[in-house]
Amino acid sequence: MLHQVCRIVLGAFLALIVFAGSAAGECAWILWSAAFKPSILFKDILPSRGYKTRDECEHDLERREAREQACSREEPDTKYFFVCLPDTLDPRGPKAK
Repeated sequence: MLHQVCRIVLGAFLALIVFAGSAAGECAWILWSAAFKPSILFKDILPSRGYKTRDECEHDLERREAREQACSREEPDTKYFFVCLPDTLDPRGPKAK
């Protein structure tokens, strides 16, 4: 079950990255973090931080992924995913009116 959830989340993030690749290079970039805890069916997607360039965002993403791997022993049931997206894309979907 956990592997299936991880695959779905990773697939969704990869799809967003494909769309983000066509974004203008001059826009701001947001590092999004997603936490999934299948044992209680919990998921949360939040913006972590904003950056002026995609390179800055990608650098922090790599740092956070490395830290997550080191900390995964403390919370083996919770999986974290990170993705950099232009500020024009929101992985949570459209806002309700």
